[in-house]
Amino acid sequence: MKRVTLGAGRAARALHVGPYSELHRTYSELHAWCRREGLRLASQSWEIYGDWQDDPSKLETELYLRLA
Repeated sequence: MKRVTLGAGRAARALHVGPYSELHRTYSELHAWCRREGLRLASQSWEIYGDWQDDPSKLETELYLRLA
């Protein structure tokens, strides 16, 4: 894992609830929302993982896309 510091700026956010193997679905929805809203994306994205759950359906991951 690599820790980085991001500068100030705007980002689009989505909360994914469920197994990590399904993150791509929430990313697709977030990208589609940004397109519909006419938002330009920068090249950065990041994830923040919630507390571990033994039940994968309860895992929470915040997804962020940096806006240009």
